[in-house]
Amino acid sequence: MAKFDNNMKKRILKGMILPTLLIVGMMSLIVLRACGLMFGPEGEGWRNVLKKESVRDSSIVMPQRGNIYSCDGVLIASSVEKHKLVMDFKAEGFDNALFNANIDSLCICVAKLYGYVHTPEYYKSKAIEAKKNKKRAFVFEPKFVSHSDYKRALKFPFWREGRKKTGFYVETQIERKKTFGNLAARTIGGFDPETDKGKNGLERKFDKELRGEAGLARMEFHGKGRPIWVNDIDPLDGADVYTTLDMRMQDVVTSALADVMQTAYADSGCAMLMDVHTGEIKAISNLTRLGSSFVDQKNYAVGMNSEPGSVFKLASVITLLEVAKIDTSYQIETGDGFWREKGMHDHNYREDGTGGFGTISLAHAFHVSSNIGIAKPVHEYFSKSREKFVEKIYSMKLADRMDLDIPNDVRPRIRKPDDPEVRNDGNYLTSLSIGYSLQIPPIYTLAFYNAIANDGKMIKPYFARSVKRDGKTLESFSTEVICPKVCSNKTLGKVREMLKGVIEQGTGKRAKSDILELAGKSGTARMHYNNPSGVPRDYQMSFVGYFPADKPRYTCMVVYWQKAEHYNNVTSKAFRTIAERIYAMTPVSCETALCDNGRFAPEIKGGYKSDVEYLLKELNIRYTKNKIDDEDLVCTTTKDSVVSMAQMKVGKYTVPKVIGLGAKDALYLLENKGLKVTMHGRGTVVQQSIPPGETASPGKLITIMLK
Repeated sequence: MAKFDNNMKKRILKGMILPTLLIVGMMSLIVLRACGLMFGPEGEGWRNVLKKESVRDSSIVMPQRGNIYSCDGVLIASSVEKHKLVMDFKAEGFDNALFNANIDSLCICVAKLYGYVHTPEYYKSKAIEAKKNKKRAFVFEPKFVSHSDYKRALKFPFWREGRKKTGFYVETQIERKKTFGNLAARTIGGFDPETDKGKNGLERKFDKELRGEAGLARMEFHGKGRPIWVNDIDPLDGADVYTTLDMRMQDVVTSALADVMQTAYADSGCAMLMDVHTGEIKAISNLTRLGSSFVDQKNYAVGMNSEPGSVFKLASVITLLEVAKIDTSYQIETGDGFWREKGMHDHNYREDGTGGFGTISLAHAFHVSSNIGIAKPVHEYFSKSREKFVEKIYSMKLADRMDLDIPNDVRPRIRKPDDPEVRNDGNYLTSLSIGYSLQIPPIYTLAFYNAIANDGKMIKPYFARSVKRDGKTLESFSTEVICPKVCSNKTLGKVREMLKGVIEQGTGKRAKSDILELAGKSGTARMHYNNPSGVPRDYQMSFVGYFPADKPRYTCMVVYWQKAEHYNNVTSKAFRTIAERIYAMTPVSCETALCDNGRFAPEIKGGYKSDVEYLLKELNIRYTKNKIDDEDLVCTTTKDSVVSMAQMKVGKYTVPKVIGLGAKDALYLLENKGLKVTMHGRGTVVQQSIPPGETASPGKLITIMLK
């Protein structure tokens, strides 16, 4: 029996071998086939189908880009939706009868929405033609409209019946809007909606923080098969960037720069305002001429390297005082203004020999910006040890890159004496001493002069204070010291006096103010200085300084570039304008004003008595206290350092006198009389087109001039 069982087992096992092999073989073929579909070229089509199905059932949820704010929390850049209004004439459920009944009224509304670019009849014929051709994406106008206009369009005849019956839908884009338009536009930066990234400026520097993190949503079906999107991962909206910019100051700086560029026929220019003690850039303007106006689209202040010219003489003077140990009274023979050995001349050189400054002190050479007066002592003391002169320049961190908040900033280029390009150049040292044979972006010159205002401490200019999300600070930025001391206190005192002397008795006389004391240096640089004769030479004009001179609060630089035929340096005028207007906006103690001893009281605009009185008290200016209510409007007069106020008489039905008022108060008075007002200029009203006392007819146009 046992033998029989063993034989049976053997026969059964032999019989199972073939089926087992067949099963294993088939399974192997299935696995191989599956692998081919998963990883081989044969399965590429199926993988694409799978990818499409997955994408259709899930979607990336884009976050809201963060905003950019000024230093005082004013919105300066944000994201807004814009929409293109589209109709699909092949939409399932499109109601032809409804369309025909409403097409006339719809086209009237559309024409009004687009500002009557075309007539309603034009839009009607266009829509009927598109319906005839069954267009899937018909637009009355290709341009985008605002979100509020889109909301209006939803209530238009026909469209208000919904997408199913009308085929009406929108294509939406996110647009980055700058609240103040052209003001600091390049520094704030641009945004590319195609890549969803910042292109330049602060938009690019803080792109990661502003962009946030995308989420993920999937489609679910509820009720009667109705699809809804459910977030699996919620998007994280972008953080907000709070800048150092003050848009009131920005307006002052941009206006002053544009005015002098217009006067000088300049092609491009920049101006900056920096807080002396913190390094915050309060205003920055980069203007390029575009016809009769200017646009802020290229960052000259940060991204342009150029020879600074005479504003660099400050570094040379410090080196002479610190290393050569000479004094500001050191005498230099400048002769008739032409240093023949070096082929160098002063700006007052005359071929008939009547020019030149003769023998002058180092201080006076700086005041009048004598090239020979600076270059001669540098040559005398450093011609045999050029490296000592350059070492001092480097020790003041003028050649170090500061790594600013604005992308694509360039670093200065100051060659050392062993550089192959200048090793055998006999004029290298004298050229360097007056601001040639080197390249420095304007913002580096600003930082250097700020160091003089800041007791010798050089700090890095910066543009952003903090990054916040939902009120919580994620990152903050503060003052960064670049060089603790660019020179000794003794030297500092001397160069500060010299900078005041430039304005009192030198090339910066146009910057002299009757309101506060200023300090600074003018500069003129010939572009392509070493080019062969006959090559046109453009000019870089500049003025850099700080104010008030004895207790500095702000450092400012104005630069523009112009053609040789328009040669005219009026940058000092822009510097003075900026200083006076910023000073008026941010009053300081009268210890630094020229009215502290009764010698001077500035002109004060008229306005509400309470506002005028507050300003006079803040500035410690004497005034007469008349019996006038705080809410009454007053005009002012100044005599013997005392300001007098008199109540303005405003007739009930007559045009008021607004001369002497600021724009805000003038507008309030005139518009309250029903007049339509146009303004030209800025400052105080100096002229009005309708004389005071005439009947104020509602809707009548009045023009006021401000200066």
